[in-house]
Amino acid sequence: MVLIPLIALLAAIVKSATGFGLALVVVGLGAVAIGPQHAIPLAALLDVATGLALLHQTRARPRPPVWRPMAVAMGTGSLVGALLFARVDAERLVAPIGVIVLVSAVLLTIVRRREQPRERRGLSPSVGTGVAGLGGVLGGLFGPGGPPVVIAATLAYDKTDFRALLAPVFLVAAVVRSVTYVATGTMTATAALGAVLALVVLPVGAWIGGWLHGRLSEPAFDVLVAALLVGTGLRLLW
Repeated sequence: MVLIPLIALLAAIVKSATGFGLALVVVGLGAVAIGPQHAIPLAALLDVATGLALLHQTRARPRPPVWRPMAVAMGTGSLVGALLFARVDAERLVAPIGVIVLVSAVLLTIVRRREQPRERRGLSPSVGTGVAGLGGVLGGLFGPGGPPVVIAATLAYDKTDFRALLAPVFLVAAVVRSVTYVATGTMTATAALGAVLALVVLPVGAWIGGWLHGRLSEPAFDVLVAALLVGTGLRLLW
């Protein structure tokens, strides 16, 4: 439990700076520190807190209208995934989580490596809804569910619109996951205690991440995040 505040601080910085990545960090590192059965519901709680902060940070930015159907789809998918999580042995998720973290690190590095995007036309409702529903299921079951949404959205928006779009979508998903974990009895005391311990550092991480968003180049930041995720994924697999 000693490492939880440090993990939460790093995750909040990543989430606030990029708009995503909290569950990848919390579940990736937390599965090693406290086990996946605690790390997955912990990530949901921390995603709610940081999601509220990110929603506040992006309040002045007009959000792409597709966020509404995406939020509904991701919330629904999160419910399905969280219900499935209640039926599986969490220890069996260690290897799949490791694979997801590794694949996500590679894919996110590839699609977000350019600081200036090419022409972007936004997401269509059908594509946005589809990837959001898939991401919700993955998030409820494994914790990290953002990659399908992130990969689609990063090809459609610049970094500021991208962050503004993801803020409400991921917040809805986090709330649904948290409530479902509590209702199904999979929200553990360890996860709840970890969230309480993290509350002290989350505002600091959110502020640092918001500051970095406008100052650190995306390629440089993505390299750091990808390196962390690769190391975490390898640790989970071996």
